[in-house]
Amino acid sequence: MNMKYVLYCVAALFVPFEVLADATANIGQISDSINLDSVEGTASDVGVAAVAVAATVKAVGIIKNVINQA
Repeated sequence: MNMKYVLYCVAALFVPFEVLADATANIGQISDSINLDSVEGTASDVGVAAVAVAATVKAVGIIKNVINQA
């Protein structure tokens, strides 16, 4: 086993419970402040744009085939 990990485990025993509780509370506050609706909206907009680009590329390909066959 790597000695560094053993030292981390031993050092973790000396961390006061209050410090861990405060860190957990801070993580909870940060996660509550993140607005997932805006993330979902942005992902949806990107998905719609990707579909539009794919449809445009497909249409251009069809038009090129029609021109080449004429």
